[in-house]
Amino acid sequence: MLEGTAFISPDFLVNTIINDMMHSIAYISAGHYYAAHLDACKFVEQHYGVLCKEKAELVIASCGGYPKDINFYQAYKTIYNAHFTVKPSGFLILVAECREGIGSRDFWDIFVKFGKRLDREKNVCTKYTIGGHMGYHSSVIVEDYNVMLYSELPEDIVRKMGMIPLHSLEEGLAIIKGNYGVTPPAYIMPFGGSTFPIIE
Repeated sequence: MLEGTAFISPDFLVNTIINDMMHSIAYISAGHYYAAHLDACKFVEQHYGVLCKEKAELVIASCGGYPKDINFYQAYKTIYNAHFTVKPSGFLILVAECREGIGSRDFWDIFVKFGKRLDREKNVCTKYTIGGHMGYHSSVIVEDYNVMLYSELPEDIVRKMGMIPLHSLEEGLAIIKGNYGVTPPAYIMPFGGSTFPIIE
């Protein structure tokens, strides 16, 4: 973001950081775009950062409830944060209601119109949209990890996005136990969209 912003070199930046629990502004950082951004990053690390000594075979992450999981487009924030804590080829169970479906046509098109990662990447580079970018990054995560989704989305939609649909958390844990022989140690992220993992 900073590299892109440097091309236009704006005069001033105002950053706001939200307190999810209070539904209010927790912090405002303003000034030169570079300095204000780094100042806001420090605040996020101090107040939303969680130190993780190692990655886990299993991570169970929730968006934190409505409206953070109103659709998968919003749930992206959780899958993005959570994937940093999963070991390669590990399992990520995402809990997100998604009562309003996917939430972005550009996000969905990345999954269904392109069969290969490189083709998705080329599309995002040539026809950039925020929805397409988020869809591309989500597709990379579900290719690199075993992502299970417990939601209201139809099973065929979940499978088209490369994830395993779940009807309960117990079903997901049974699949994982069948893979490892035991239920491995796990991280649980009840507010995944606003939890910033810091890996040692």
